[in-house]
Amino acid sequence: MGRSGLARAVATVILFAAVVCASSCTTTEYAYKMYGGPQRPDADLSVIDLGDAAGVMIGNRKVARSDYSKVRLLPGTYPVYWECLYGVSVMIEPSGFATGAKSADVDLRAGHVYSLHCDRTTGYGYQMYQWIRDDTEGRIVAGQEKP
Repeated sequence: MGRSGLARAVATVILFAAVVCASSCTTTEYAYKMYGGPQRPDADLSVIDLGDAAGVMIGNRKVARSDYSKVRLLPGTYPVYWECLYGVSVMIEPSGFATGAKSADVDLRAGHVYSLHCDRTTGYGYQMYQWIRDDTEGRIVAGQEKP
């Protein structure tokens, strides 16, 4: 096999490996169905994407980000409590982690997707920000976005 043949063989192996990795490295999103009965179309539901949050409690149901990435629920006003976990310098917090949480009563509308967000400033005296964004309308519906 000449140099060009070897180069083609190597390129083929690299391409094959990239395709295998791309197909096996995709993540599956799991949605928590927070209503009874059969599946309903998204147009009839509100969807909360857990986004940056480590977990959320909607009413009395707790959902962990490690188990589900989204919650599908009937429209209405719900108490929403979400928790955020931040990695910080051990000079700021000895554990290397800081937690933040926020709660709000949120009017969730049918056909809308909402996302939970967490962010912080850095350094001594850092500030934590948690907010919920209505992605359908592009507006903040609860909490305070990081400036």
